[in-house]
Amino acid sequence: MRKLVALDLPGGDLFRFLTEKCFENGDAILPLDTRLSKHAKQRIIKLLRPNYIITPTGNSVEASSRSENILDRYVITGKTGVLRDFETVALKDGVGTEDGDGVVIPTSGTTGTPKGVVIGIDALLASAQATNRYLKTNPGQDKWLCCLPVSHIGGLSIITRGILTGTEVVAIAKFDKETIVGLIKEEKVNLTSLVPTTLDRLGNTYADQFRKILLGGSKLPDNTPSNVIKTYGMTETASGVVYDGNILDGMELAFRSIDKANSVIDRSLKEGEICLRGAMLFKNYRFANETSKLDGWFPTGDAGKLDQCGKLIVDGRIAELIITGGEKVWPSHVEKVILKTKGIAEAVVAGMEDKIWGQKVVAFLVKHETGEKVDIASLKESIKDEIGPWAVPKSLYLVNQIPKTAIGKPIKSQLTAYALEGRIPLIDKDRSLGTGFSVQD
Repeated sequence: MRKLVALDLPGGDLFRFLTEKCFENGDAILPLDTRLSKHAKQRIIKLLRPNYIITPTGNSVEASSRSENILDRYVITGKTGVLRDFETVALKDGVGTEDGDGVVIPTSGTTGTPKGVVIGIDALLASAQATNRYLKTNPGQDKWLCCLPVSHIGGLSIITRGILTGTEVVAIAKFDKETIVGLIKEEKVNLTSLVPTTLDRLGNTYADQFRKILLGGSKLPDNTPSNVIKTYGMTETASGVVYDGNILDGMELAFRSIDKANSVIDRSLKEGEICLRGAMLFKNYRFANETSKLDGWFPTGDAGKLDQCGKLIVDGRIAELIITGGEKVWPSHVEKVILKTKGIAEAVVAGMEDKIWGQKVVAFLVKHETGEKVDIASLKESIKDEIGPWAVPKSLYLVNQIPKTAIGKPIKSQLTAYALEGRIPLIDKDRSLGTGFSVQD
């Protein structure tokens, strides 16, 4: 049985080097998020049980045996000095992986216990090759920049793409605009993956200097520069599998009804729960007894539809669908309308339990730093006109910032919990929130 090696390292040359050596040795990697607390890392280790952890010396997250140092078999000329700053912790209760396993990635776990997604080398290679074909990548000329966390598939897939296809990669520990600007000039990086927040922080001037930017995340903006490709994918698909609404080579797309429990996949449907099948799918969840696929199809838990051109439009997570008074409301649709309102920088829409409606629509708003006035009455009227009166939020809350995961996904459960506890101010016509809001509705 092959070994599972946890890498408690940030993105960079050493992370890439050790990943490549693990692959060459037939081992799989488990990337740990270096920003997590020691307790959070221990939780993941206890759950996924790697055989080894490579971690900075003296910073061990697990007090187990150090009798064997597998770094010795990965050391080559030029790396020995660097690796002296790291140690290998061998776990007594570690469990290996199967032949062909490449990575085990913990899901974000924002709504429950994280799962270990097992992705095979074949799936990683299929993903890398499909991306290269779509982008028309030239390994001899193009150079990737990895500035997303390598503990998530968006960043890790850049590393594995470089290893498996021979494309050069420059990896940095975290997004830093000044560093990236320097790498554009000095290293000539011209391909990268970003999320909306980092794209906004980079700015159009420097974003335009990349040949292509893959943009992922749960809330993609409508308007983006021409060199930006909007992607849809997840950990279970080894990165993005839909680019600008187009399914990549090697993958199939189908739907099943979201209105019926355990509904079957129907190739004639044009909307419903998004189901995917193909070479880029993960193998299984680590230690899971039940299968997660239906005849090879993976139900994603996302809802979507095909437009008139056959391109995929993603509505959102089915679990986040709000049913209020019998009407269905997709949070993403309401958020898009809200963000058209002047003075609103960010918006998150969620459902909260309600005795009358079953669920009520609520919105959490962040004012733009310009201090421009927000007309709440106009905002509500726009939602009513574009979607329907049932989609108008029953409650609006003002927040200074939206809590997010490492890859920019809003943590809605935290927002709704704060709202229930009365920890964030409610916007209504009887309460003044300063000159920034006009609430004469």
